[in-house]
Amino acid sequence: MTYSEEEKRFEIGIKYIQLLNESGFKTSEAFDRAILTLSSAALSLSLLFIDNVVPFDKAYLLVLLYSSWIGFLCAITSNIINLFIASAEITELKRLVDLHYFKKNTNSGSSLASFKSKTLHLDVVSGVFYIVAMVLMVIFMTININR
Repeated sequence: MTYSEEEKRFEIGIKYIQLLNESGFKTSEAFDRAILTLSSAALSLSLLFIDNVVPFDKAYLLVLLYSSWIGFLCAITSNIINLFIASAEITELKRLVDLHYFKKNTNSGSSLASFKSKTLHLDVVSGVFYIVAMVLMVIFMTININR
């Protein structure tokens, strides 16, 4: 079976897009793991040790602490949702690959090449929640330790 130059370019393009998608998934996975770990650790440490650093009865602006806890919980929740979306995207990519390569559905090739992951958006949301939560916690600690 011989391929035309255009078919070769198309196949190479699809492989390249797949490699980029795979790389994106790996990066997203590492980011998700980091946000989950850091958010869970910060939330746990603040819950366990906050009374040792700043007693609740003397704490000022507790709303900052509570807001940081909500931020950590939102980071964790959006990260878990992201894992479900990533799983669904992988299932869809497998379906498109199956259609294109094994069932020779040429229309699926363009769908495969133009596939856009939704996980990046939730990675950004998780990261923003984490950063805001950390900033709020640092502000709370700074204000209360210096009092």
